Amino acid sequence: NIGRLIEELSKDPRCSVVVCDNNSTDGTQQEAKDAGASLIQRESGSVSDAIETGIEYAVDPLVIVMDADGSHPASLVPALAQSLIYHDMVYGYREKSEDGLLNRFISAFGKVTSYCLGPSIKDRMTGFFGIKKTLVSDIKINSGPKPFLEYVTRVGPISIEGLPYEFKKK
Repeated sequence: NIGRLIEELSKDPRCSVVVCDNNSTDGTQQEAKDAGASLIQRESGSVSDAIETGIEYAVDPLVIVMDADGSHPASLVPALAQSLIYHDMVYGYREKSEDGLLNRFISAFGKVTSYCLGPSIKDRMTGFFGIKKTLVSDIKINSGPKPFLEYVTRVGPISIEGLPYEFKKK
């Protein structure tokens, strides 16, 4: 999926793609290189580590974080980037989900238990978000599974907006 994603994102000349791959053995690095990724960083670590690395290496002051497995639509990236011009942070929230029952239950549980951390945020468990690099360049996040929520709570009062999308099954 990474090759198709990079090709779609690269249609916009303002977009540069940083791929952070945590030592996968499935050919991700070669496929990303062949598709024209701006930078491919290979390390070991958690998803949070990969996101921190991507933000560190990003050359643009506006950064969009997304999965390359097809669950986050590349078609929403321009709208997230446009919204990020006016807000400190933006996120995609799952208006519909093709995910399995167990994953939907886990996500719903996470949303309920994290409600007090961002009651106005429609999907605190999202992995599809954008942030201004200057807000997080000095923040070292934990290796937890939900970097978006950690950034929201650690950055402080910010302007934030959500945009709906349909979550595709991985």
